[in-house]
Amino acid sequence: MNKEQWLLLQSRLKSHTSILIMVFLIGFLFAFYLLIYLLLPSMRESRALQNNINQLERQKISAEQLPIPKKVTAAEITELVKQVPIQAEIPRLILALKDLEKQTKVTIASIVFGEKQEALPDSLITGSGQGLLVMELVNLEVSGTYPQVLDFVLKLQQTERLLDIKQWSMRVGTPQAIKTDTAVWSETTAEPNIQLSLVVHTYTAPGLSGQLKDLPPVPVTKSDSRSNPTASDQEFYKLLEELKSKQTAR
Repeated sequence: MNKEQWLLLQSRLKSHTSILIMVFLIGFLFAFYLLIYLLLPSMRESRALQNNINQLERQKISAEQLPIPKKVTAAEITELVKQVPIQAEIPRLILALKDLEKQTKVTIASIVFGEKQEALPDSLITGSGQGLLVMELVNLEVSGTYPQVLDFVLKLQQTERLLDIKQWSMRVGTPQAIKTDTAVWSETTAEPNIQLSLVVHTYTAPGLSGQLKDLPPVPVTKSDSRSNPTASDQEFYKLLEELKSKQTAR
């Protein structure tokens, strides 16, 4: 570029039109810089914040539409603990079975408690190292007439303790007939004697120990007909003489 061309260029740059164009370009570049480095991050943060607010509003509307859960009373908790107690409560269970035996007029030949095992996955084991829910096997041998046995099974599933019948088998005949594998009729009743074998699952929740209250102790009823075990020797000998005199009179 020679000197004349350079002077011509300077004269053009000094014109009002060129100055306006340069000012416009500088302003456009400055505005573009503000948009890219200052406004866009703020707009993104504002949009993300607005999305979070909208999401919280939707969650609030969904939560307001849900029904308010009913507050559990102490009586309801006690009923649940009766179904699945914290401890094994074996005496209470045996008394309940004997009460069913009396109601249904069956004969419970044996009650055998088997092994225990956790009834829930390891992920639900509490920090104390005890399983949240433990299952225990109970084997029952029951005999009676068919209506009596059926009544016993129905009432067994209606007890306050949760008893889950897993297996059962039924045979017709007396206990002696079951051993010899020959079916006979009961000599004392007009109906056949039924021998019922049950495998029942009971449940306890030792993992909730300390969080829920244990059941109260089993009430003990005093029998009036029971003799005093702390009777003196004189009272014992006197009672023995009375028994001897009664046998002699017979």
